[in-house]
Amino acid sequence: MIKKDFNDKEKQIEEQLNQLKKQLQIKDNEVNTLKQEIELKDKQIIDKNNSIQQIQTDNEMTIKYLNDKEKRIEKQLNQLEEQLNQLEKHLQIKDNEVNTLKQHIESKDKEIIDKNKSIQQIQTNNAMIKKDLNDKEKQLSNYEKIIKELKENYENDEKETEQQKQATHTVNFQTFRSSSKLINTLNGHTKILNSIDYSTFDDNQFICSGSNDKTVRVWDVNTNKQIKLFNGHSSVVSCVKFSSYHYHYHRRN
Repeated sequence: MIKKDFNDKEKQIEEQLNQLKKQLQIKDNEVNTLKQEIELKDKQIIDKNNSIQQIQTDNEMTIKYLNDKEKRIEKQLNQLEEQLNQLEKHLQIKDNEVNTLKQHIESKDKEIIDKNKSIQQIQTNNAMIKKDLNDKEKQLSNYEKIIKELKENYENDEKETEQQKQATHTVNFQTFRSSSKLINTLNGHTKILNSIDYSTFDDNQFICSGSNDKTVRVWDVNTNKQIKLFNGHSSVVSCVKFSSYHYHYHRRN
């Protein structure tokens, strides 16, 4: 009777063990699949699998020797129950690992979505920046055209003004020469005179002269006196000319 009860209980335990083995196999497969996806905690899971295999080996050895160890049935049964508890704990650990790995995968998926949104925003910003740069380049091109046109107009005006001034100076100087009855001597330069220019401002007549003495002098024709001296040149002065700016400035004022 005892042996029959033992056999029944042994079968029951074997069935439980088989069920636990199947469950363990399913959990191991699930864990292995998740490990392939994220490649985390490989070493821990391998250690757990080794422990389970060792337990399974111990159980098989225990079942094999049960018939020869009837006196130790109760003790062995207690050991088996304890092992079952350990296996259940291992199963719970595996479940926790699976849940943790799933949560980690969800977190990674969310992070990927956020990264994609950031990339899209950056691409949108880049497109706006490129458009803004293109607009600014067009504006700069238009500004350059306008500046070029203004410069050309200014240069043309300068040429016309200079031509008008030269014509006026020639006429005034010829008038001055024809109307002068005396030859006046303007003393001041100490070396050869290289250039002179003549101009009128506010009905007054002026001569500008440049010399090898490195000076520029301005003379009042009416008084035959020197009214300005510029002596900062580092070399001989070969050409002098009244500024068109002052000519037009005095004409306007």
